[in-house]
Amino acid sequence: MGGAHQPATPGPSSLFIFSDENPIRRYTKFIIEWPPFEYAVLLTIIANCVVLALEEHLPNGDKTILAQNLEKTEAYFLGIFCVEASLKILALGFVLHRGSYLRNVWNIMDFFVVVTGSMTIFAEYNVDVDLRMLRSFRVLRPLKLVSRIPSLQVVLKSIIKAMAPLLQIGLLVLFAIVIFAIIGLEFYSGALHKTCYSLEDINEIVNDGDNPTPCNADNETLAPYGAHVCTYDKSTCLEKWEGPNRGITSFDNIGFAMLTVFQCITMEGWTAILYWTNDALGSTFNWIYFVPLIVLGSFFMLNLVLGVLSGEFSNERTRVERRAQFQKERARQMFNQDFTGYINWITEAEEVILAEERTTEEERMHIIEARRRAAAKKKLKNLGKSKSTDTEEEEQDEDCGDDVPKKKQGFLKSKTRSAGKCADFWRAEKRFRFWIRHTVKTQWFYWFVIVLVLFNTICVAVEHYRQPKWLTSFLYYAEFVFLGLFMMEMWVKMYALGPRIYFESSFNRFDCVVISGSIFEVVWSEVKGGSFGLSVLRALRLLRIFKVTKYWSSLRNLVISLLNSMRSIISLLFLLFLFILIFALLGMQLFGGQFNFEEGTPPTNFNTFPIALLTVFQILTGEDWNEVMYFGIQSQGGIQKGMLYSLYFVILVLFGNYTLLNVFLAIAVDNLANAQELTAAEEEQGEEDKEKQSQKEEAKKEDEEVPDGPKPMLPYSSMFILSPTNPIRRGAHWIVNLRYFDFFIMVVICMSSVALAAEDPVVEDSDRNKVLNYFDYAFTGVFTVEMLLKIVDLGILFHPGAYLRDLWNIMDAAVVICALVSFGFEIGGIKKGAGQNLSTIKSLRVLRVLRPLKTIKRVPKLKAVFDCVVNSLKNVINILIVYILFQFIFAVIAVQLFNGKFFHCNDISKNTFEDCQGSYFEYESNSLLPRVSKRQWTTQSFHYDNVASAMLTLFAVQTGEGWPQVLQNSMAATYEDRGPIQNFRIEMSIFYIVYFVVFPFFFVNIFVALIIITFQEQGEAELQDGEIDKNQKSCIDFTIEARPLERYMPSKRGSIKYKVWRIVVSTPFEYFIMALIVLNTLLLMMKYYNQNDLYADILKYSNMGFTGMFSVETVLKIIAYGVKNFFKDPWNTFDFITVIGSIIDALIMEFGSDLAENCADISCQQENTFNVGFLRLFRAARLIKLLRQGYTIRILLWTFVQSFKALPYVCLLIAMLFFIYAIIGMQVFGNIELAAESDMNRHNNFRSFIQALMLLFRCATGESWPNIMLACLKPAKCDREAGKPPSEVCGSTLAYAYFVSFIFFCSFLMLNLFVAVIMDNFDYLTRDSSILGAHHLDEFVRIWAEYDPNATGKIHYTEMYDMLKNMDPPLGFGNKCPNRLAYKKLIRMNMPLDEEGKVNFTTTLFALIRENLSIKMRSAEEMDQADEELRETITRIWPLQAKKMLDLLVPRSDVLNAGKLTVGKIYAGLLILESWRSTRFGQTEPQGVPAFSENSPTANQPKASFFNCLLDVAATGLGHGSRTGSLSQEGQAITVPTTENHVDDPHTLADLARRSTRKSHKNNKKVLELQDVGSHHASMESLDEARLQAPHAYQNGHHGRSSSLSAVEDVIALKFIVVEGDVHQVREDGITEATITKSAFPTQ
Repeated sequence: MGGAHQPATPGPSSLFIFSDENPIRRYTKFIIEWPPFEYAVLLTIIANCVVLALEEHLPNGDKTILAQNLEKTEAYFLGIFCVEASLKILALGFVLHRGSYLRNVWNIMDFFVVVTGSMTIFAEYNVDVDLRMLRSFRVLRPLKLVSRIPSLQVVLKSIIKAMAPLLQIGLLVLFAIVIFAIIGLEFYSGALHKTCYSLEDINEIVNDGDNPTPCNADNETLAPYGAHVCTYDKSTCLEKWEGPNRGITSFDNIGFAMLTVFQCITMEGWTAILYWTNDALGSTFNWIYFVPLIVLGSFFMLNLVLGVLSGEFSNERTRVERRAQFQKERARQMFNQDFTGYINWITEAEEVILAEERTTEEERMHIIEARRRAAAKKKLKNLGKSKSTDTEEEEQDEDCGDDVPKKKQGFLKSKTRSAGKCADFWRAEKRFRFWIRHTVKTQWFYWFVIVLVLFNTICVAVEHYRQPKWLTSFLYYAEFVFLGLFMMEMWVKMYALGPRIYFESSFNRFDCVVISGSIFEVVWSEVKGGSFGLSVLRALRLLRIFKVTKYWSSLRNLVISLLNSMRSIISLLFLLFLFILIFALLGMQLFGGQFNFEEGTPPTNFNTFPIALLTVFQILTGEDWNEVMYFGIQSQGGIQKGMLYSLYFVILVLFGNYTLLNVFLAIAVDNLANAQELTAAEEEQGEEDKEKQSQKEEAKKEDEEVPDGPKPMLPYSSMFILSPTNPIRRGAHWIVNLRYFDFFIMVVICMSSVALAAEDPVVEDSDRNKVLNYFDYAFTGVFTVEMLLKIVDLGILFHPGAYLRDLWNIMDAAVVICALVSFGFEIGGIKKGAGQNLSTIKSLRVLRVLRPLKTIKRVPKLKAVFDCVVNSLKNVINILIVYILFQFIFAVIAVQLFNGKFFHCNDISKNTFEDCQGSYFEYESNSLLPRVSKRQWTTQSFHYDNVASAMLTLFAVQTGEGWPQVLQNSMAATYEDRGPIQNFRIEMSIFYIVYFVVFPFFFVNIFVALIIITFQEQGEAELQDGEIDKNQKSCIDFTIEARPLERYMPSKRGSIKYKVWRIVVSTPFEYFIMALIVLNTLLLMMKYYNQNDLYADILKYSNMGFTGMFSVETVLKIIAYGVKNFFKDPWNTFDFITVIGSIIDALIMEFGSDLAENCADISCQQENTFNVGFLRLFRAARLIKLLRQGYTIRILLWTFVQSFKALPYVCLLIAMLFFIYAIIGMQVFGNIELAAESDMNRHNNFRSFIQALMLLFRCATGESWPNIMLACLKPAKCDREAGKPPSEVCGSTLAYAYFVSFIFFCSFLMLNLFVAVIMDNFDYLTRDSSILGAHHLDEFVRIWAEYDPNATGKIHYTEMYDMLKNMDPPLGFGNKCPNRLAYKKLIRMNMPLDEEGKVNFTTTLFALIRENLSIKMRSAEEMDQADEELRETITRIWPLQAKKMLDLLVPRSDVLNAGKLTVGKIYAGLLILESWRSTRFGQTEPQGVPAFSENSPTANQPKASFFNCLLDVAATGLGHGSRTGSLSQEGQAITVPTTENHVDDPHTLADLARRSTRKSHKNNKKVLELQDVGSHHASMESLDEARLQAPHAYQNGHHGRSSSLSAVEDVIALKFIVVEGDVHQVREDGITEATITKSAFPTQ
């Protein structure tokens, strides 16, 4: 406790017994600080983990012998931990002082583990309770590892740091979940309990497909559209089913509803829930609940988590790096000092030795040689800083090529004397080596190696299942040949370069490792048989091809920055492993041996440690975690007892999937940003080229921008025939450039898109299709005419600006020509009656889908987003190549491992193809007789029989869909052509875990990161010319949009209206309403399924009560504000609608039942029930009012709205992608037969445009898209209505390309644009909060409204000063800001005043932002110039708004200069005054006069005399041309009052200075008047209540004036002298006498 260092102040005693000096305490201290003690504890923890992991859990609490023995060790472990804890408590003290045991978080955890452990051991013998929960705390022990490893702490710290902003987001997510859960509770409560029961046995459920499904009615006429109806002759619809998933998935009470909503947000199994609710209630309006839930919940809220984490991570990392950098610097400086001293001393000694006469020649040579060697080494060292490629190794070799001979000469000299006869041999050897070294460096050698690698790769890739014998033997020998060649290459290089230089290049090291691995593999396969596929790693050498391309440097930088962050990645992986370990052990304690169901134990269980690890890992990847949760709940007693256990899974998903795995992405974003900076630094040469290009582009832009009217015609002849003057061409040109021509084409495009979407894909000859076909002729006609006109106008190809020089036009032409060709085929086909043309026509007509893309060119903002996507694709390409290469390598390894092992027989008892013949009996649970099925020997749908299918399988695994099934198949794979045995080789799972870490966790994240970074760069690129950054732009955006708020206040103080208003705006009223809302929310959450009547009535009447109270609130507000003002605030309108809705809802609840009784007709009843349902939404809507309360939540919401504003074009692009894919899907897969068992069923198909969109939306969220893809493949049958012959199949191999490309575009590009937009807008969450951002500016509008309740947009400048002092920084000055500093800021802001001395809202806000973010703020002399530049910038970025707002944002210079009063001039005067008062002139008092009262006129004499002296100086300094006493300012004379009357003025400067510092609420009625009599006199009246006098005017040249004029005038007069036509000089800081004299003598 520091006692050792300062014995004077002994540290606090430990446990009140042991003082610092106590020997026991000193020894314990020594022990706990002794390193072996640390290691012993660590080893104990690891051993304890091993023991926990070795337990095997059996059903019904049985134990194996091993487990019984292991249980006995528990006491020993506990003993060790107890000893450790007690030693630490002895040494450090328990809790009461700093540095004591329990003041450390990790120690608290240790203590907790020890206490709970001893409780369990004690309780086992004495009490009979279920201790599994307590025992499971032992699982936390591995966390003690974290406290011992520093780099883990960076990752943990950044996660913990992110917790604060994450909490806000967590609250927002929770809020969203609650709102959706309440809506779900209102609409779906009890809806999922009806299902079809068989008429033969009323207790037996009739399955639809494989599982039971909810139903709506027995009669199709009763059921709404899309609902499931039981077949009335076989089954009936009854409400007695527990519900899907054993009743776990339901909306029966708020807990179930929240769990179900959370499950939907994680996007696992949400489609099943959607389909069930469709079955129960009809599909018309159902998607309105689920789609927003997915979009808001998954795409938005959960991506926020990501934004916050990545921000925090990069912040934390920069912090750590800075600290490390600083320590390194310090260490280096200290070392350098010592080292230089030492070196100097040595060199002196050497010089002395060299100078001495007795030193022999040889010794001298030795010293000089050593020096030369040191120099060469140094040179090498400088070169070898980052050797990651051959290129550097080459440079370095050429360098040492010069000094190697010299170096060697030194050694050789001594050698040659002894060697004598070998000298020639050595010389020849050296020449030979140099020749080889030269050869190794040549281009042809490099390409030779690359080609070898390529051939090797091809050889590895052609291996497949059932390959012919000759191929096998060829590959066998080829492997040896390649191995030999590569070994040769390695030895040659090693010989030529020497081992040291060879191993300095990381590529060579990698080569060496791969070759050693291959040798090991060849030996292994000779001895043991079987192969690992390691040789495929040589394919990585193909990466060298990148050296030829320009991407090499950016790729290398990426690799370097990834290697740099390897520490954090490895520590993150370790943390992840710990996390999985803890949850796996916890899962074993909770669920071990419990997953025993009628249908057997599921493959994902917690019975043994390896399987538990895999289960937790699967939940982490987010795939089918809900299925595991259902098993968990069911094993613990179903929905009655087991619901609590769902917490385990929810926490696991939240922490693992959303927090830890997002840190991966955070690291990736961080590294890419780093790599991009490195690349940017290297690309300065490229920059120059870019500049040239941008000049060209600017020239282009000018060309584009010139013609505001019609575009000029191209000065080339069109199609070699039509000259520019040709009337036909001029006519075409005129038509194409008509104002509405483009608009007309857009309308036609939209109409043709609608027509495409309306087609019937099943019955091709339906009437609807015939009509649409005619429309299609018309549309194609229009497009053909457009194309021909454009070709006539622009020419076809051969000159700049011709039609086909534009990619968009090429696309147009392709679409039109294909359509025409298909029409030709149709017409021709009708004559011949040939059917074979149909497929050709169909594929040609599918191209019509591209028509919507024509709109992109015509909407500039959409084109910008599109360009951004294209650019990010360009950026992605080089990573994409590496990605495909890695994918390929994994695919080859997988082929080696699982080739031909994925076959199985549908009769599980048979294991080979020979046995799997004939038929077998299949017993079903509820039928008496078994069913006879034919045995089939098939492969799994995803397998690894060749490289192509392996890559497809791995792609599916990597999207995380259905990979647990593939994993189970791989672990069950036995031998080639043999059937599976469950968990035959669990170690195969390592392949998948590595694959997951490399791909989904890593590569995919780098993709996302690239797109995010590209998006941000695109956004900044727009602003680069504008010289303002993104934050400044968003702030200016806000300013342009902002308008002052109106705060209504009744004018008559005595009226009832005023009293009501006082109540409504008071704080208690606000809090009362908030409490009501919270209570109302709780009330809504209390509803549950099957509640009794009394409970239902209580809820009903409470709801009415709340409705009444909210109605009263609304009425009061309407009375207080008046109807017109009430509806000005959007929140009030929202309230009003909510209240009206709730009242109708309450009325219908009360009287609707009576209506229904009177209403006999069924259809009338139905209409009635539907409308009520819609009104229930209003109950939940009140919750949204809560959101306007919290400050942080308000900011979050505001940003939400902002990012929504940024999203429409992104959404349009996504919509186009969906549209195109939906149409293609309808055309290609629209007529596949629907079957309940298949994935193409009544819920999920391409039958109509809407259905196709829903299917694609489902795929985009990743809901089992591989299964849908499989259902669309070849053997899929045709629908009967399609009228095809039975032999024809409607599935298509296109499905592979279709789905894979869609998933790639959708999940990698489109949804990442969401992430990018969000990270762009929410970066302030992790940014330094002292930087002003657009989210702060709302505060300004709110506070301004308090000073300007009528929203006139103007307030008095004194009030403005007061307002800014009341606002907290970074926006305002804050009330702690000293006056002087505030004055300086205001001088720089310098807003103009109007005649009444008021400042404008927009101008003030903009000046505040400009000053705060220093947007083009410069020194005083350059401010006019800066203003002009800023005006230009604003006009360029906001062309439309600038027309109206420009003079408000940046006032023109004539408003600020001569004769105009500005805020800057006033506060400069005050500042001068303050500065002067602090000098000795300001403080001297005339001698001989006793202390006067401050207000007596004489007290101010000296001050006045200083003032006079100033004025005189100014007057004389102006030269002789002007009248004395008046300043000539740009032709305007401003009279300066002379001094006689100043002495009598009671309100002099001192008084003013005192008054200006007081809060100025009294000054509301101040009026400034600049009177214009004869010449411009500056006269300012202050109408304080004390002296209300008539405005005072006086003649030109008359210097007398009344003493009642306020001192403000002096300041202004003074100000006019000082500023002398230009206020900007005073905008500078140092305004003291120096400034005054400087500006007073302009002539010098």
